Amino acid sequence: MIDIEYLRKNFCATPDDPRFYLHEPFNLDGHTICTDGAVFVRVGLDVKFTACANEKPVPIIRRLYSALVIDESIFTAIPTLPIRHKICKYCDREGCETCNNLGYFLDQRRVKCGAAEISNEYANKIATLFKCQIILPIENDKPIYFRFDGGDGFLMPMIPFIDTFANKRR
Repeated sequence: MIDIEYLRKNFCATPDDPRFYLHEPFNLDGHTICTDGAVFVRVGLDVKFTACANEKPVPIIRRLYSALVIDESIFTAIPTLPIRHKICKYCDREGCETCNNLGYFLDQRRVKCGAAEISNEYANKIATLFKCQIILPIENDKPIYFRFDGGDGFLMPMIPFIDTFANKRR
């Protein structure tokens, strides 16, 4: 059984995100969707939610699924890295505005995932979903499909790192 509260907490946008329509799960085409814009998870319909309060994500989600072709032989476990905390150099663990009064920052690192790179934070969140598998992408700029016991979804890859200093010297 899917815990919709777990999905809401981990995959919906946070309350400080101005896209209010991503703060709560919403129903679309017989499924319930949780998304923060970078990742979305689709599970069976939960009738306590309604349609999305804004139509913006709807065509994107429908387009991703209409283009999806699944080859069962290419699913694999999702690569993960442990999430580390970096101590805030401005407050030395005391808490300040810079670190949202936490005293630390999450150490955002990139995880190689086929031809793309994904955030270690998202990789670890997705990996917590029961029996999660992913299709390793062959391109670095396309959404990455994953499935788990009870649902599926897509994750946006990280933008490839470009050394702007090196490009300016040319």
